[in-house]
Amino acid sequence: MNFQGIIPALVTPYDGDGVVNLEMVRTLSDRLVQEDIGGLFICGGTGEWWLLNVDERKGISAAAIEGAAGRKPVMVHVCGISTRASVELAQHAESAGADAVSTLPPIGFPYTADRVWDYFKTIGASTGLPLYLYHVPQLYGDVISMDRFAAAIAEIPTLAGVKFSSYRIDDLIDLKLKAEGRLNIISGCSEQLLSAVACGADGSICTWYNFIPRLGKKIFDCVQNNDVAGARAHEDILVAFGKICIPKHLGYVKWLLARQGFDVGGPRPPLPDTTAAEREDVLPKIEATGVFDWCI
Repeated sequence: MNFQGIIPALVTPYDGDGVVNLEMVRTLSDRLVQEDIGGLFICGGTGEWWLLNVDERKGISAAAIEGAAGRKPVMVHVCGISTRASVELAQHAESAGADAVSTLPPIGFPYTADRVWDYFKTIGASTGLPLYLYHVPQLYGDVISMDRFAAAIAEIPTLAGVKFSSYRIDDLIDLKLKAEGRLNIISGCSEQLLSAVACGADGSICTWYNFIPRLGKKIFDCVQNNDVAGARAHEDILVAFGKICIPKHLGYVKWLLARQGFDVGGPRPPLPDTTAAEREDVLPKIEATGVFDWCI
């Protein structure tokens, strides 16, 4: 089982009291699936996972799986504040019907590479689901080296792929070559969608695809069809949009979803939300990119 194409990293909706809105999780998941996405990525950074407790995360995973209703695969991010919590979330994801689990390196302490890989092995052994590692070296350093990653294919039977959020395309190519077709490589940065897919990534996971899944799919399809000019033109739109919104990316994407009829609330504090003045300032700039022609 491979994840391919455009995979929204689902936002976590809240109601007016800041409580997780599970009905909106189902609604948004269903709506995105209707856009013929490649799958859903649940409770990652976009989903504000570190601000949610274990029970909230279980509820979100189950609701998203219900919303997808078997039409597209669902990957659940299960990194927790302890190995025990991560195992509990992984096993729940499996029982809820997820198609794969993903995890970052363990958080909260500068663990040695050996401890990190022991953690990965424990998560991989806790379920029969495919395991995807979440590679973000700009935050976690080089504990997931490409050589170590390739060697782990033989050590972790469930290891299936990677959410590759490094900015180093050369490392993506290096891992692809070392894995020899044994890993499902998914880019974790839509600003690199064109280059990552052209260099061998099978798809892309990103926050922006909550709002503009069709734009991501257009770029992906252009690359697949060797339409470089078309891919460049549409990637330009996506990057121009992203540059405007990245300072408060969750606040902006949640506001934009609300404008389209999906009231998902703002980010959970202490994450910053956008102000009315900021929204008024950026709206004409966002409109000028042409991105509204591609939104849900």
